[in-house]
Order: sequence, then structure tokens, then C-alpha cells
Amino acid sequence: MRILFVTPSPPSAAAPSAVPVVAWAQLRGLAARHAITVVTIAGPDPRELEALERLRTAGVDVHAVERRDVSAVARGARWLRNAARWAVLRRPMYVVWHHEPALQRMLDTLCHERTFDLVHVNDSAMAGYAFATPAPRLLVEIEARAPRPVDWTGWLRGNWYRGIMDEADWHWWPLHQRRVWRAFDRIELFTRRDAETVTAILPELAPRLHVDPFGIELPGAADPSLEEEGTIAFVGTYTHAPNVDAARWLALEVMPHVRARSAGARLELYGGDPRGALADLRRDDVRVHGWVPAIEPAIARAAVIAAPVRVGGGQRMKVLQAMAMAKAIVTTPRGADGIVCDDGAPPLAIADTAESVASSIAELLADPLRRRALGARARATAEAHHDAAAYGARLEDAYAEMIGTRATRRAAS
Repeated sequence: MRILFVTPSPPSAAAPSAVPVVAWAQLRGLAARHAITVVTIAGPDPRELEALERLRTAGVDVHAVERRDVSAVARGARWLRNAARWAVLRRPMYVVWHHEPALQRMLDTLCHERTFDLVHVNDSAMAGYAFATPAPRLLVEIEARAPRPVDWTGWLRGNWYRGIMDEADWHWWPLHQRRVWRAFDRIELFTRRDAETVTAILPELAPRLHVDPFGIELPGAADPSLEEEGTIAFVGTYTHAPNVDAARWLALEVMPHVRARSAGARLELYGGDPRGALADLRRDDVRVHGWVPAIEPAIARAAVIAAPVRVGGGQRMKVLQAMAMAKAIVTTPRGADGIVCDDGAPPLAIADTAESVASSIAELLADPLRRRALGARARATAEAHHDAAAYGARLEDAYAEMIGTRATRRAAS
């Protein structure tokens, strides 16, 4: 098949956020059997520009709008333009950030010059672009944002200005999703929870929904000898509200119970925190590391990976990456969403209160044999169901079903 593959940032196995990592697995799973034309945005983050060059060097047919802010004036102009669009159009800032008129022109040219059998779009941030082709359209929705009541106190926590903007942003997501979802023949979601969210927002889309957990290019299993006893690690990007909530809950409410059960336990928080959402969490036994160039060594050093996610949708990259590295993981029912298992029981320690999460962490810290056995089962599950090949095969099934359904509808009409 000839696939037009549209994604917010260049696919990369080493990216600090989930979307490019998922996109890389999709490419790896599909490229051997299909002709894929990648369209994306790169920059001004140098890591995105580097990922773009790696794709070109590898021979990927990639077309990108490159954003290289070489001056403070250029950065200021982009900020003002985005702020105006955010305020006037009431689009989430993530969507505004990925709006590039030059990308629409690029899509128009490609659709005019080439014939595509299918349009594959990653994330609703890219779903607002027009695709001038009769090919069927599939959207991989990274996270369906559910409506919720207004949090009138959020602005009191941390930066009040960012708090107000983030709260408005959350309530603009359902509006944006309603606008763009209808344009797709099929919407792939990672979890049943997200499918329920979409159905609640737009019930008429239920026949177009399909749950398909993502896969990744699996990292190697961690060496157990690298583990540092008593170390608990949490990994996330702290511009994402569910990660901030999980990290703060872990540090402020779970860790006191862990201290009571496990002397010498310490929490290591990893990931970019440009807004300083975790700055006040530092303690003798809570370390805030910020962004690190490679997360695998940090995961390898941890005795236990904690992912106590309480809000938000989607599937958790941090959980799947730690599973692939054969680590023992303590998470919540929401954090376990999307994990494919042969027997229906994910190889994770799952708890849902501060006391039960702490108890699970302390038990694993005290029992190296148990946590290594749990990690081995996690690795086996990742290998069986969540590598790039398995994910690519599920996507191919989705393509075939979507095209067949569309052909049936046309014949019936």
C-alpha cells in the first residue's frame, strides 16, 4: 500500500515523549511491506531536527516543515502568533503549536502529485489538516481527553498564569476533538477507556472505533546487577498534567507510607519540568533530576518503577518501556490500561490507594527474587504483544478492515 503518514514530530525511538516513539514503531512495523510517505514538523527542539536527519539518512521518504528559531525575535514572534490563535480560536495550545500553513501546502502538493491508498494520521493535533485525496483516513488518537468539571483551584498551585491557561486548555480539547474526529473513517485508540470517552463525546462514532494498544521498538532487558537497592523511579514529561499529578501524589502521599515500611527507600523523579511543577518536592529521599539524555540507565538502576497514574487517558509509554526492560512495576488500574495479556492479568503490581501503592512498592523492595520474576514476565509480555512487528501486524489488520468496510458501504449505496 501507498500510505500518507502524518505525525506531529519526526518518528524516533529515543524521543522524550510518547508520540514520536509510537510513530517510530509504526514505521518499523510497516515499512518492509508498504511505501510510506512521512509528513511531519521538526524543531525548533534540536532533538527533533536530529531525528529528522536520521530518517533522511536511513532513506525514509520524509517531508517536513523545519522550524529553526535562530533569534529571540523569531521565538517571540512565534509565541505571539500562537498565543493569539489560542485565545481567539479556542484551540488547545498543543494543536496551535502544530498548526503550520506550510505543512498544509506540502500536503496539498503531495496529494496532487501522488496517489495514496490510505491516509494515516497520528494524534488529533494533526487531524485538523485537509487531505485532498479520496483515500480512506485512519486516525491514531494518542489520548482522548474526557470532559471534566472546572478546577477552580488549579491556579493556586504553582504558576497561577500557567494554571489558568492549562485549565482552559483542558476544556478546549473536547471541542477540538468533536471538530476533527468526524473526518476519519476509523479511529484507533489504545485503551477501552479512551473508546468509552470518544463514545460519550460523540456516540455516533462508536462503529468507527477500534482499540489497538501500541507497541515500541523494544530496548534490551536491564542487567539486574545494576539495580540500586531501595530506589524507586518515576519517569514522565511534566508539561503533561497526568504526570504532574502522579509524581506529586507519589512524592507527597505515597512516599510517607513507603518510609514507614522500607527504611532507606528513595524516590527518583526523571523527566523535563520546564514549568517547575516538581520543584517543591525535593527531600532527602526525593530527588528531582529533570531531563536526562537517555532514560534507560535510570530505569536500569531502579529497583522498582512506580507509575501511579490517576487521571488522563491513553496508554502509558513509561509502563511499556519498563516492562520491556524487565523491571518490576507498581501502577494503578489506569496505568495498566492497554497492556495485552494472554491470560488477562498484566504482569504488574496494581493498586489504587496511597497505602496499597506504598505496600506494593515496599514488598517488592524487600524481595529481589519476586521483583525479578515479575520483571521477567513483563518482558515476555512486551516481546509477545508490544514489539514493532506485532503492532505493525495489528495496524495492517485495521487498514484492511477499514478499506473493506468502506468498499461495502459504497457497494450498498
